Order: sequence, then structure tokens, then C-alpha cells
Amino acid sequence: MNLRTLRFVICLPLWAVAATAMLGCADLLGFEQGHLATEDAASDRGGDSLGGNTLDSGAPDGRTLDGETTAGDGATQRDADAQPSDAPTRPDTSFDAGPGDGTTPDTVSDTRLDISVDAPVPDGGPKCNPTTCPTGCCDGNDSCVTSPTAGACGTAGGACNQCSDGQKCDVASGKCVCDAVSCANGCCDASGACIKYASQRHGQCGTGGAACSACSVDQVCGSSGACECTAVSCPNGCCRQNQCVPLDKQTADACGSAGNACGSCAMGQACTNGTCSCGGVSCSGCCANGKCETSNDDHCGAGGAVCTTCQATQDCSPQGKCTCTPSSCPNGCCDANGVCQPTGVGTTQCGKGGALCTACGAGQTCDGSACVCNGSSCSAGCCNGATCVPYASQTPTACGTAGAMCGGCAAGTMCNAAGQCVCNPSSCPTGCCDGNSCLSYADQSNTKCGVSGATCGACGTGRTCAKSSAGCATWCGLRTAPAGVAAGDYACVDFDTGLPPASAWPATVQAPSTLELNTSSFSSSPNALEPYCAVGLGGGDALLTWTAASSASQVKNISIAAAINPRPVLQGSTTADMHFLCAVLPSGFESRACLSYIYQQGLSLSYKFFYGDTFIDGSCPVTAATADVWTNVELRFNVTTGQLQAVVGGTTSTCQPQDKPTATTAAKAKVGLFTENTSDIGFTLRIDNVVVSVQR
Repeated sequence: MNLRTLRFVICLPLWAVAATAMLGCADLLGFEQGHLATEDAASDRGGDSLGGNTLDSGAPDGRTLDGETTAGDGATQRDADAQPSDAPTRPDTSFDAGPGDGTTPDTVSDTRLDISVDAPVPDGGPKCNPTTCPTGCCDGNDSCVTSPTAGACGTAGGACNQCSDGQKCDVASGKCVCDAVSCANGCCDASGACIKYASQRHGQCGTGGAACSACSVDQVCGSSGACECTAVSCPNGCCRQNQCVPLDKQTADACGSAGNACGSCAMGQACTNGTCSCGGVSCSGCCANGKCETSNDDHCGAGGAVCTTCQATQDCSPQGKCTCTPSSCPNGCCDANGVCQPTGVGTTQCGKGGALCTACGAGQTCDGSACVCNGSSCSAGCCNGATCVPYASQTPTACGTAGAMCGGCAAGTMCNAAGQCVCNPSSCPTGCCDGNSCLSYADQSNTKCGVSGATCGACGTGRTCAKSSAGCATWCGLRTAPAGVAAGDYACVDFDTGLPPASAWPATVQAPSTLELNTSSFSSSPNALEPYCAVGLGGGDALLTWTAASSASQVKNISIAAAINPRPVLQGSTTADMHFLCAVLPSGFESRACLSYIYQQGLSLSYKFFYGDTFIDGSCPVTAATADVWTNVELRFNVTTGQLQAVVGGTTSTCQPQDKPTATTAAKAKVGLFTENTSDIGFTLRIDNVVVSVQR
């Protein structure tokens, strides 16, 4: 007898499982061992397997596993040709797997019990079995399906199964499988089920029957079974090759936001917060409308700064600055802001050829290329090159007016407040002013003479231009003290301006003697001294006396020079000495040395030296002077030796007393006429240009 494994599927609710367990297998199957028929008997009965006993499997169509049908009362009804009339009757072991309340289950989702048993198959069992259908499956009609399909899939004579949607029957294994053919519009999960596009989700996604896989955290499963990057899955980034690139991971090659497709930034741009932007180190040039531009005149900038369009008079520098250059501003100048200023724009921006603009100074104007000084810009001054020198700042080296070129004033002149070179006392202290020219002493003449910047003038009669601070000087004005003679030991009087001051030359006149000026005869114009001595006629001295300054040094020499013009004796009856030039040593009684006139004898040197109460005196004849002729004479008295000399008309006469006078520190000079005689005499002469010097 052959044993076949019978597979029964009983649909039971959970509450029925326990009750079922209390039944024995034989009771459950509805037969006992003694009821089994032999294989031959079964064969004789046409293949009955269970001898009419059935198991209600709850199949909706009432079929049993061996093809029998269930009658309404629970009896199994076979086809007439399959059930012999003499078949033995088997006890009815079927049972209702319902809940026990007389109802049937609403669904097929009740608990399924899969029970397999090896039992002898009585003769007359199923025709389709592993023996008869080793390469196929047995369908519901007990037929062997040797070409499995999705609707009938199985092998080794097992029951045919219907594959799920998206599966196919694998011929080799007889199993329902999911692959690219059966699940072209979905993916196959781990259980072999096909997950169609419409049912796919984040954790199960795929296409073409491939194995379902989970999408990444920033992807969703798309309508075609592909993991996709979308605005929903990638709100904080952009999608590149269906991968989300978050904002903080983006580069210039992958930039975007809100799940849009990533894009590449243009050259010189950088990605910032999902936006391509220009700026910073990403752009060596400048940025215009978010685009990095190479720096040029139209797009000028550097280091990613905003581009600037340079003006027509500017060039873009290598540093990305619009600036003014000689090439961009050939007809103007470049101001401090790099802007080209047109030529002649004013005194504040002046220049040409793209040079740096210059602000013209006071007194300047722009001539179109440079700041200049001219009559219009410097009306109250002069132009020293391009600089205006106002009157207040002018000097003798830069003087002028009305914008004229400054010039240097001539020596002895200075620039006045009106910009003119003028001669005045300040500018010409050692000369006189001849118009606006300073005539220095050396260049003066008797017709143009003056001192201390006074106006030059002609010297009057009897005056000579001294060509010194004396100006138009009298005769004495042209003389100076000899070397080694102190100013207090020197005196000169020429009577050209009248009698000398009484403080320097006090006069002694005893009437009827007189001391007057002669304006008709003189050695130097316009006057000469004319003393008249009337001794014996009741008159006396007529003379001037000069005293040297006090000094502690002893007197060594006294010199008195003068021009004389002797007159004939007016009257007289005896010989007498008439002194007219005397050097006096005032010490007790006055010692003296004189140039005298002796009546009827002519000129002589006379002396008288006192030594206490005693004295010596004497005279020595000298060359005579011609009456009414001016003759230069000089008395020389050597106090140290007592020697006397007279120089008359260039001829020297010497007189040596037998002794010398007593040394002294005081000295006087007497000029005029005086005598110690009482003779009846009247004498006169003219004296001019007297010079006295004392050496110590």
C-alpha cells in the first residue's frame, strides 16, 4: 500500500484551536487505521481516497481536497462515475470550524492550521500526485500542470499556488518569485513580494524588479521607483545627481537652495547660502550683477569689490581704482580724488597733461596749464616768477607794482609801500638822493652833493662837496684830525659860516680893537677873520682862544696852521711884536711860542718860557710873507725840546731857545692879534682856515 502525504488546511478562529487539539488525529481526519483500504482496492474503486469521508475545509466552493463536493447537509457528493454504489460507508467525521454559534467566518483571515500527515492512500485516491506529476503541480481539478504559470505554480506534484501580483512562477523551483520581468514597475522586497510604484515609500524604493532599498534621509521615493532629491526632502540645500547638497557643504560647483537642482557658479563667484555671489577672494577682479568681471575701464575694481564704471577721463589702475592719468586727462589736471579737471577750471584746480592739480596761491591765476602771476592776479604787488609778492612783503631785491616782474632796487634805494624803488634816508645813509637814485659820497660832486639820504644839491660859494658825511663842507669840513691826535686835541675853524661858537672859541676884544669877518678877501669862501689891534690908542687884544681837552698825558707838540694875508701897518712910530698865532702852555704864567709880526722887520718866531717867577724869551727871523697875498703858514712847537719852526709858503725856519719849557698837560691856541708892547701902533691882517693839533 502506498502512503501519500496529505496536506489539509483548516481555517479556524483562534477559539477553535484549543477544541481542535482535543481531537485525535484519527477523529480529526475521520478515519481509523482499520478503515484504510488497500492500494489495489482503491484502484479498483476508481481512485477513492477517503472512502467518502470528507474534511470540511471551509473552501467557498464546497470542494474537498480530492474533488468531492459537499451537500447541504454536510454529506460529500462524488461524481457518479467516481463513486461506486457498493462503496462502504465511512462514519462522517466532518466538523464545522466556525465559531460554534452557527455562523460562518466572514473572512479568510482566520487562523490557518497547516497539517501534513503521511497516510496510506486508499485505492481510488487523487490522480495527480508526486508520482504522477513529478515536474508539475496539481491544480484544483486534480490535474497535473506541467507548465507552471503565475496562476498555477508548483512542483513535485504539490498543490498549484497562485502567485501574487508582480510575481511569476519560477519553473525550476516551482515557487512564486519577484524579478525584473514580473515586477518591472516596482521593486522586490525581502519576502519576494513586488512593491509597485504606487505603494513604495521611503524605506522601500526601487524599479525594474530590483531589490527594494531605503532612500537616504534627504531623499524621497519618486513615482518611478527611484530615490529622488526634491524640495520636500532637501529644503536646506540643492539636488545634485539626486543627492542633497546641504548649504554648508556647497561649493561654487554645486550651489542652490530649496531643493532645486544644484548649479555651477560663474568664474569668480562663490556660493553663499545657496546663492552664487561675487566677492572676496573668489574674484580677483570686481563684481557686477553678481558676476566677476576682469577689471577694466568699464568694470573697474579688485578683490571682489563692486565694479565701477570709470569716467571718460579716467583709467582703471592695476589696483582697481578709477583714477586720472596723463593718458586719460591730456587736457587737464588730476585732482586729489583722481578726477580729471578741465584746463583752466580755476585757481583751485590748475594743471595740464594729467599732472596733479595745484591750488594757485594768493596773487596767482591759472593760465590753463599752470599757476602764474600777472597784472590781473597781482595788482597790488609784483611777480617774482609765478609768485605774487605783495607790497608789504617786498624787499629791495624784489620790488615792483601792478603785477610787473619784481626787480631789485639799485644800491642806496629801497622798496616803498607802493612797490617803487625809492631813495630816502633809510636807504641812502651814506649819500644823497638824486631823484630815486642814491648818489654815494664817492660819486658826488659840487653840483650834486648831500648827506644822509637828503636830496642832492649843489654846494654854495665857498663850499666844496666833501664826499663824506660833511656834505657840502666848508674848508674845515674837508679835514680830519691827523693820525694819533685825539678829537679833543684837534680844532679847525674856517669862518665860512661865521665866527666859531663861543663855547669852543671864546673871543677877547679890547676896544677900539676889533675882531670881524672879512667877506671880500678870504682863503676859502666866503669869509675870513680880520682882527684889528689898536695898542697905544686905548685898545688891546683882538683874538680867539681854543683850549684842548683835559688829559693826563703831557703835551709833546703843538701845531697851528693858517692862511694869512698881512696888511700894511696902518700907523705906528716904534718897533713892536704883534703876535697872531700862538701856542700856549697855561701853567702859572703862560709860556708861549708865537708866529709874530715885527714892525718894519717882518715875520719872526718869538717865545717866552716861564719857570716860576723867571722866564726866558727871544725871537728868530723867518721868511717874510707878502702883504695882501694869502700865504699858508704853520707854527710848530716841540714842547719836549723847546724848538720852534715856522713854515711860510713852504719854507721852513727853525728857532732853538736856550732852554725848553716846563712840561705840562694843558695846551691852548690863540688866533688873532695881541702884543705886550704899549707902542703907538695900529695893525691888522686877515686869517683864514686855522687848524690846531696837539700831540701827547
